[in-house]
Amino acid sequence: MAIAAFILYWILQLNNGYRKLPKEKDLLFEHVKPYNKTEYWAYLTADASGKIIDTIYESGDLPMQLNIKSPHGSLFRTNVMMPVYKFIVYLDHGNLRYVTDHNDLKNFIGVIDNMQEALIMAYSLGFSYTDEYGTGYREVNQTYEFVLNRVTTCPYTKETTYLKFDKQGVTKIEKRHTENYESCLMF
Repeated sequence: MAIAAFILYWILQLNNGYRKLPKEKDLLFEHVKPYNKTEYWAYLTADASGKIIDTIYESGDLPMQLNIKSPHGSLFRTNVMMPVYKFIVYLDHGNLRYVTDHNDLKNFIGVIDNMQEALIMAYSLGFSYTDEYGTGYREVNQTYEFVLNRVTTCPYTKETTYLKFDKQGVTKIEKRHTENYESCLMF
């Protein structure tokens, strides 16, 4: 019954001008415009040992003398059984800086210029859009409105939430639908 209600909710969202979200989250970073001019910035992945395993996106030229290390903090939630750290590193007047939480990200992005930046901000708050049902976005009067999910693992809970962003950040968060389960989600 809950699944049918959720699908009906999604169909109603499509009728309200909501569009599908991009499937590949990592590609969103191509659209980030840092607030302050930076010489170099990159979105990276590191393993649990701190070894950089992937440069997902980078902009600018990295001076050879810099040695980027994992801050052992992650901008986004990752698998708790096999931690992977995803973070932004950037050069600010020759100093290496790390973005590992929502406040760091807000300072790095500054003014929200596009839907992709707003979606990255929502993702840093723990919201997900990997589900094909119940998620979407629309642009209204220079704001970005999203219907996203937030999931907890024990007990397993899935909240569908409405978020609204303007140029300065999130302006509204409103729970729309919650599914609770007695069991825990295991990885």
